[in-house]
Amino acid sequence: AELPVEPQLGRMLLVSGELGCVREALTVAAYMQVQSLWVTHRGQKKRLDMMRDRFAVEEGDGIMMLNIHDAYCDARNQAKFAEKNMLNNRALLRAGDVRDQLRKHLSRLGIITNSSCGSDTVPIRRAIAAGFFANAAALAPYGGGADGSVFHSLRASSARARARELRIHPASALFRARPNCVVYCSAVRTDREYMRDVTVVDPDWLRELAPHFYAAVPA
Repeated sequence: AELPVEPQLGRMLLVSGELGCVREALTVAAYMQVQSLWVTHRGQKKRLDMMRDRFAVEEGDGIMMLNIHDAYCDARNQAKFAEKNMLNNRALLRAGDVRDQLRKHLSRLGIITNSSCGSDTVPIRRAIAAGFFANAAALAPYGGGADGSVFHSLRASSARARARELRIHPASALFRARPNCVVYCSAVRTDREYMRDVTVVDPDWLRELAPHFYAAVPA
């Protein structure tokens, strides 16, 4: 309640203090608050995919955001860097402002904000899982569907309900990947339901971080 973000992001930020990855969690939280990191131009989808692949990693969108942030902060001319890589400079500036505001809020709560997990992505992915544990999905047996891209939510809304069928959004760093288990920030529906801001997690983390929610989920 003390943080001006959704409860999931708030929990991620608070848990990051325990996991020693506050700097990374602040960046991920800030980047999730902006509308679009990328500039899309008609007829340049192939180039946009190439630019996205420069920063993409197998751990997913949360870690890709960290890569973008680090490269942007290190650039001598940030506006030119953004233009060259088809990034939305205004959105990146906005994310920086949001990050500074969130850092001040955490400082007021007594959380040390300069802790970092460095190149080890496990702590920040665990923090993301702690916040978005309810938005977890596992790859369907044999990938489901003809294209092998179907995921099933790990918890149905009721005991009788079928698990939701989900797919990774085309804008995700994981669009062409098939990780076993992920958490996502939000889902959008067109003809299908797509997960946005997707991060790879270990399913064992879910039972550890949210035992009240996943006690009945089989290993």
